Amino acid sequence: MDASIGSPRSKALLLIFILGIATVASIVLNVPILRQILGFLVLAFVPGAIFLSILKIGGLGPTERIILSMGLSLSCLIIFGLLINSIYPLFGYDTPLGERSLVISFSVILLGLCLVAYLRNRTFTFSNAIHLGMTTSEKISLIVPIFFPLLSIIGMYLMNRYDSNVMVIALLLLIPIYVAFVTLWRRKISSRIYPSVVLLISISILLSLALRSRHLVGIDTHLEYYIFQRTLQNGRWQILMNNAYEGCLSISILPTIFQSVLNVDPEYLFRIFYPLIFSISPLIIFIISKQFVRNHAAFLASLIFMSQAVFFDTTSEARSVVALLFFALAVMVLLHGGISKSNKRLLFVIFAFSCVVSHYTTSYIFLTLLLLTWVLVKVVTMVRSSRSRTEPDKGVSSYPRELAVTSDTKQPTLSTSVTGGEVLILFALVFIWQSQVSGAAFKGAVQFIGDSFKSMAAFFQVEARGQTAAAALGSNIGGKSIPQLLEFVFSWLTIAFITVGLLATLVRYIPRPASWNRGVRRLPQYLVRDFSGEFLTMSLIGFAVLAGSLAVPYIFSGFDVNRTYGQMMIFLSLFFVVGGAVFTKLVRFKYAYVLILVVLVPYFLCTTGIIYQAFGSPRSMILNSAGLQYDMLYVHDQETACAKWLAQHTTLSELSPVAADHYAGCRVISQAGISPSSVSQVAFQLDKPVSRGYIFLSYLNTVKGMYIYQGAAIEERSLTERQSLFEDKDELYCNSGSEILK
Repeated sequence: MDASIGSPRSKALLLIFILGIATVASIVLNVPILRQILGFLVLAFVPGAIFLSILKIGGLGPTERIILSMGLSLSCLIIFGLLINSIYPLFGYDTPLGERSLVISFSVILLGLCLVAYLRNRTFTFSNAIHLGMTTSEKISLIVPIFFPLLSIIGMYLMNRYDSNVMVIALLLLIPIYVAFVTLWRRKISSRIYPSVVLLISISILLSLALRSRHLVGIDTHLEYYIFQRTLQNGRWQILMNNAYEGCLSISILPTIFQSVLNVDPEYLFRIFYPLIFSISPLIIFIISKQFVRNHAAFLASLIFMSQAVFFDTTSEARSVVALLFFALAVMVLLHGGISKSNKRLLFVIFAFSCVVSHYTTSYIFLTLLLLTWVLVKVVTMVRSSRSRTEPDKGVSSYPRELAVTSDTKQPTLSTSVTGGEVLILFALVFIWQSQVSGAAFKGAVQFIGDSFKSMAAFFQVEARGQTAAAALGSNIGGKSIPQLLEFVFSWLTIAFITVGLLATLVRYIPRPASWNRGVRRLPQYLVRDFSGEFLTMSLIGFAVLAGSLAVPYIFSGFDVNRTYGQMMIFLSLFFVVGGAVFTKLVRFKYAYVLILVVLVPYFLCTTGIIYQAFGSPRSMILNSAGLQYDMLYVHDQETACAKWLAQHTTLSELSPVAADHYAGCRVISQAGISPSSVSQVAFQLDKPVSRGYIFLSYLNTVKGMYIYQGAAIEERSLTERQSLFEDKDELYCNSGSEILK
């Protein structure tokens, strides 16, 4: 009966078959809009949904199923793309990542996966996966947030065309106002709307920077885009420059697959695609958090995660945010109680591999976190087992079930599902990929570790920790402006909340004599159940990694503090809410969520730039067409035209390079597709004469007469300081916004 035409399995298979045929037809006929919509749906959701059906994973809610489907789909694209790239050339096919090859290959792969699901799972159907029914009150509650993405799109249009930031400011003020409203009226608002609200806020925030320019926004993204363009043009992923970026499949194979299927403006793909896939990351925080706290506390935990600087910079660091997404998915799988051990281990390996091949540094931190978690649990278990054998049993109080070990010890201890096998697997993946395949990233990591140990001589020098870390530790605090002081204060208040939340949670797990117990031990009001040992252990290690990074001078001068902090906030966001609740109890304040909002809202307004705007400081480029961030990250049309002219009318090489300041040089690499080895940034930085090659002048150089200098701090300086660079140089090209000299 299951194989009949009307069975759920047959309907699901027929739906996928029709969707696949429609997608292939739209690609062959190149039907605008339909090709992009169907292609994105098929690539981003269908492989993962089929894979979940094959694994027969139950116990998942609609939000969890959607997130895992998307995460698994992205992993499948990377894994199958790598296999296609590696196998096809063995049979003489030199462009395995070409459009025709990918369309045919993934059509066959999807049909194969669907057939396996059909044979393995008798209840294979998508009909019950998502329930969209809402009550009238829930629909009313979503009226305001449903407009957030639209406000973001319209606001960026007005900003780009008329230089008007009114709509963007309205959006960034409306979000915390709505959050405060939902918090104060939480008892009358259904918690079912929280996932939708989190996603809508996430998309609206990420789109604001993504849509700020017609071109790429960021610094690292220019080289990432170059790697992608070279892979797309060659129809094959290869390591040619011995550059660490080349080993990141998140910026080579993954976007190449989407571009071959969607056929959109490549820059548009890079600007919009990554923010859209990363927009589900706050939902992962929500899912992890609501296992331990009430839904509204989980909602606020996801909001503090969205208030981090790394979240706003998604567009500028594609490879790291993809790796961060896979890292978060791996953590979610490890902590999820509704997934069987075998499926949990398989999903963990898939997401861990995807993280490793997406970004080197994120995978190193992942390995460090997992290894230290496993070691800590082993050490604590051994110590307490030893004590239980040497000390008489005096009785102990009751503890969370998650901390219980074998009954003969009668001593609670931290427990975790992280095993030595998983640590070994992750280590093997990191070593094989980064050392044997990529190479450059592994050599860089070895040198980085060596430099970190050497830097201990400068332990007490705050400046040795890099500009961001030095600012976080209060360097030159007397010279800070009022907005900078406010951001400094509220940033450390969030860290204080997190610290108090961690310590308060840890205290609950410290063994105490039974004589200390007074009555039945009750959970704090903010908890629905005690934190699992594995989550607490990972959180403690994550906090220690962050603190250790601040302690070692060289680390944050070589690796941005925001990235590490953003990765650790996968765990620590929840403890911000816990810490707020504990603070409320300590000061005997009645309303815990009000105190949390008092810190969360100003912190959000600081990181989005609203506070700076109120004091007349043009910090954020989404609110201004001036300021250091705008001059560094915004790419003008004149610069693009000039860079393309340079590529078409000159012959560049290492012997005949193009000189530019650091940020202008990045634009030459992405907009003209010129190899990084042919772009020199030494002349502007060190004021060295340009004896051969060309000079590329950006909009900032030509129109404002400034250039960006990278010293102890990034700053704008007058171009008159570098007049010696332009002696005896002729103007080859000028478009009133960018120039080329020779």
